[in-house]
Amino acid sequence: MAGIDTYTKLMLHCDGADTSTVFTDSSISAHTFTAQDNAQIDTAQYKFGNSCGLFDGTDDYIESDDHTDWNLGGTGGGNNFTIDFWVRFNDKDVYSTLLSTYDSDGWIFERIPNGTFALFDGSWSNINPGLLVNNTWYHVALVRSGTNIKLYLNGLAQGAGYGDKDMNNDGNKIYIGGTPGGNYLNGWMEEVRISKGIARWTTNFTPPTTPYSNEEIVDISNEFNLSELETVDIPNKFNSSKLVIEDIPNKFNTVIERILGVEKLDQNQIISGDDTRVGINQYQAQTFQAGVSGVLSKVTINLHKTGSPTSFTTEIQGVDGGGKPDGNVLATETILASAIPLNVPNEVTITFSNPVAVINGNDYAIVFKSPLDGYYYLRNATSNVYINGSRNTSNNGGSSWILDELSYDFYFKTYIFDPEIDNKFRMSIEEIKDVSNKFYSRKLETVDITQEFRTKKEEEVNINNKSNTAILADLSNINNKINVTLYQLPNVFNNFYFKKKPTYNISNNFRMMKRWQIQGA
Repeated sequence: MAGIDTYTKLMLHCDGADTSTVFTDSSISAHTFTAQDNAQIDTAQYKFGNSCGLFDGTDDYIESDDHTDWNLGGTGGGNNFTIDFWVRFNDKDVYSTLLSTYDSDGWIFERIPNGTFALFDGSWSNINPGLLVNNTWYHVALVRSGTNIKLYLNGLAQGAGYGDKDMNNDGNKIYIGGTPGGNYLNGWMEEVRISKGIARWTTNFTPPTTPYSNEEIVDISNEFNLSELETVDIPNKFNSSKLVIEDIPNKFNTVIERILGVEKLDQNQIISGDDTRVGINQYQAQTFQAGVSGVLSKVTINLHKTGSPTSFTTEIQGVDGGGKPDGNVLATETILASAIPLNVPNEVTITFSNPVAVINGNDYAIVFKSPLDGYYYLRNATSNVYINGSRNTSNNGGSSWILDELSYDFYFKTYIFDPEIDNKFRMSIEEIKDVSNKFYSRKLETVDITQEFRTKKEEEVNINNKSNTAILADLSNINNKINVTLYQLPNVFNNFYFKKKPTYNISNNFRMMKRWQIQGA
């Protein structure tokens, strides 16, 4: 994807050979960075490409000299900027400087052990997005729009923002991954970008799925209608005096289709055992942990019904600190009871019409609700082999939940769309046979087949008040008659040339034959 433009003042892809200490700035500024201690390129981990920047948590950082590009402006509005990067913590429970220009003054952006992302400009402002985990890539964006600086984690805004901050560098260097004074990152970074003069995001967004580039963005909005097939006309041209060949293709459909992300089976707990009832106001739930970030599209359970219920509702909720559903409904879907087998357990798949984005390592709950007119039975596993979640039961319609860690987990599967290849497009060209202007007989055509054909016509011309007759009189023994043949010059109106041929004993009568071509209408 594009992303390197005139606003871009720093672009570190962190590409290179393993253990290299060269960190190349791909922005138009082309800043030079110096690696300190063991800061280096690492090919064992990466988000994109085949490498990233490695910082081992002990005296590692990279630095570049003072520049106006690091001066992101004071308070009061008019100084929009965006800092964004990918980071993967090897040890999240240490003070970790991410970027800084601080040297007795300047600004600092770092993460502290309690999970807070802190921003300093002489005073500290903190935002805590909640629990993060080691060895997981996170997209972090710090964006000032107007007089508020907001934090986005994986494209989601965290809290109300830091407010306005003085982001002048005060003549100092910029440091990444640590500073000379400490607080060294133990982890990896890549795609480190500073954009000055622009707030690239002001609402929630989908994090980048490819490295930033300076490729031109091609606008195809005026070239193709993505919802319809466009027919491209190819003019019909043929050589003259040739047969028109049947079924010459002269139209093509250009098809552009969006390729969705790949749907993956994420959690898979399918050991079948006993049944548990979902009854009137008696709800059941199964908590689980997402194994990949993406869009949760559907779940599969083992289920049957008794009696004559009408519908069955499944929800995805968040999970509170006690491992129970928190009541925050992220997705919901109701299916008709006709889709559920009677008395005989079988797999039933629920596809959400409003799928929900989930984050790798975060906990969620599948909540099962019954109507007021029948019962359903969920199939259990034969043992508690699922270690990343537990059963929960509510006997009051979901108002409160009982964590049931002793009973067996439910039979369930979850499916998540991997967004890594989303927003891709495929183009294909389909040939259409057009027989609307085809001929099945031999015709003499000109180069442009706009109904131009050559026609031969003969007629007699009245000379000296003689009438045309359909049958020529016998001209023998008629004195002083002359045969005249008139030929029309091509494309010259009413111009003729004459050939006179004297005959014998012919007088005072003429015989004329006129020939010309007519452009067929």
